[in-house]
Amino acid sequence: QSLNDAGTFALMGRGDTHGVFQMGKGGFRRMLRELKPDRFGDVVAAGALYRPGPIQGGMVKAYCRRKHGQEKVEHFHPLLESVTGSTYGTLCFQEQVMSSARVLAGYSLGEADILRRAMGKKKPEEMRAQRAKFVDGCLRLGTCDAKQASEIFDLIDHFSGYGFNVSHSTAYGMLSYYTGWLKQHHPISFYAALLSILTEEADSYVKIAETIYDIYEHNIRVLPPDVNQSRADFAPENWAVRYGLRGLRGLGKAAALAIVAAQPFTSLADLFTRVKLGKRDLGSLIGSGALDTLLASEGHTRAQALRHLPDLLAWCKNAHAKPKVKRAAKPRAKRSKPTKQLDLL
Repeated sequence: QSLNDAGTFALMGRGDTHGVFQMGKGGFRRMLRELKPDRFGDVVAAGALYRPGPIQGGMVKAYCRRKHGQEKVEHFHPLLESVTGSTYGTLCFQEQVMSSARVLAGYSLGEADILRRAMGKKKPEEMRAQRAKFVDGCLRLGTCDAKQASEIFDLIDHFSGYGFNVSHSTAYGMLSYYTGWLKQHHPISFYAALLSILTEEADSYVKIAETIYDIYEHNIRVLPPDVNQSRADFAPENWAVRYGLRGLRGLGKAAALAIVAAQPFTSLADLFTRVKLGKRDLGSLIGSGALDTLLASEGHTRAQALRHLPDLLAWCKNAHAKPKVKRAAKPRAKRSKPTKQLDLL
């Protein structure tokens, strides 16, 4: 799949990225609406820019405004145009920090990596030594005076503690792009997969509810859970998403898998006989509507089933109760009377 799909970039530009890898948070979505990416490089840069350092340093707004010609592209130093030219004069990646030190202060590759690590650790004594080394290098090469060198060092230091390297950002950007492409071109399969993944998370029910709201925003139907129609996971069905049994609150994973393995069921009795259900399992199935079809076939309603939940639970337990086997009584052994001790006195 190519990396220049206009529909995917349009989706990102609208901030329609709920469920898209790394792009689902509100702040990221607001940034995308300003950025309006139109190339894969923007997607890679977005992941690196949405970090504390670049945000606090104003680089996010600078990147967005400069991209759309709303602000003049300015570089920290004329010699850094080759380093930050592709990112409109902003520092996005750790490699740009290292290249800046090499171009301005004559650092070797190894020395530049030591600088990067020192900035990440934020140790005062190391930073003082690196500042002195950076300023001396700039003065030796004649690239800038001590004041400007110290200012550039401050800018680099502010960014680098939070920066991504290019390979990390590219890998994240690739996942973001492809999940965005799936949402744009195959939304039903995308949402079914996303909801199935969310069932594994701790706060799954909140995230599932948020995702279903997003589905409705895209005019896609969510079919209700059903013991005969639902799979364990969420699944595409007739241009809609069928609610998965594992997404039901209170229904155990083992019970959900057992129901799917035993499908279909012809009646409540058939279900209760073939699948062992606990109180929470049964309450979840009734309350969610997963038993509505079976109940209706027998002339009952969900409300009636909830009222008679204890009776239904007892029915299910009796269906799986092991029959008691009467053991033959063992003949009692005759106890011999203790012999009287002879009185020898």
